Amino acid sequence: DERGTAVALHAPATVTGAAAAAARYLAQPRHVALRVPLPGAGAIALLGPQPPSDLDRAVAERVAPLIALELGRSSASPGRGVPARGEGLPEDGPPWAVIVGRQVGAASDGVATPTREERERIRERLATLAPARRLALRGDVTSREYRLVAALDADDPRGVAIAGRVAATIGRPAALSRPFSAAEERSAAEAEARATLEAVEALGAEGWTAPPGPRPSPGSPPPQGAVVVAERLPAYRLLGELHNLPNGLRLARALLAPLLSGSPAAQSRDLETLRAVLAHPGAAAAADALGVHRNTLLYRVGRIERRTGWRFDDPELRLALSVAVRIVQNAESSA
Repeated sequence: DERGTAVALHAPATVTGAAAAAARYLAQPRHVALRVPLPGAGAIALLGPQPPSDLDRAVAERVAPLIALELGRSSASPGRGVPARGEGLPEDGPPWAVIVGRQVGAASDGVATPTREERERIRERLATLAPARRLALRGDVTSREYRLVAALDADDPRGVAIAGRVAATIGRPAALSRPFSAAEERSAAEAEARATLEAVEALGAEGWTAPPGPRPSPGSPPPQGAVVVAERLPAYRLLGELHNLPNGLRLARALLAPLLSGSPAAQSRDLETLRAVLAHPGAAAAADALGVHRNTLLYRVGRIERRTGWRFDDPELRLALSVAVRIVQNAESSA
């Protein structure tokens, strides 16, 4: 390209020394036998120790416009050499999956919107996460979203791994559609991923599966690098409608009344402890989510059980408490 970065290498196995010449070029781009500029930007470079022949020169000059035309058609640059990857699907599919993340901040996500230059750099990094035959970056730097289509393989059959790399690169959570196998299903998969992202954003931090460490407080931005999957979209929407239950907030406060006394800090701590205990399979996982020692968690749980008389091994009570604590925390975060 125009910066001297290798866009493609052709090193035939039948040509002695081709692989070694390519390796030398990658290590030091000065090692070329012939460099012919491409119309617009970039160049075609012939590698190897032998000086170019007249035939080499003539062929390189004739194919340069054709190569430039193909590069411009398949990877036009919207800015700073960022490949636009077109609107097609990666060659290695099906199956494929769509990944959507915020490029321009939502009004309520609490995350600063990157500058244009930052978005360009992020798009450059996204374009290198996988070869073009496996990952297509859609839109351009002016879009509100990062939209990608990934070709899935046996090592990552749902696309969670590549979606995680996308989320880590953009520094925001990413939503992943269900896999699809027909080109005409792409638009529906993109809409599904976008709807999933919007539904979880409406929940705030309550909807994200956070990485290990202290759990974010209600209403805080979702954790960076999180991935949400479209299979859970009905669950996200159901949780988002809890506040609309008739008498839901009144009944939730009545159930949690033993914990809703004392200082606001004590109430918040007890509700967070309760939420962690209900959301995790064991004390160690709940303690990790809260960022406290396991013994500290067990002490808190013991105090809650003595004050309330609750038994956390009662499945019906656990379900009711889980719904109630979500309703109360969501109401407090939106107050």
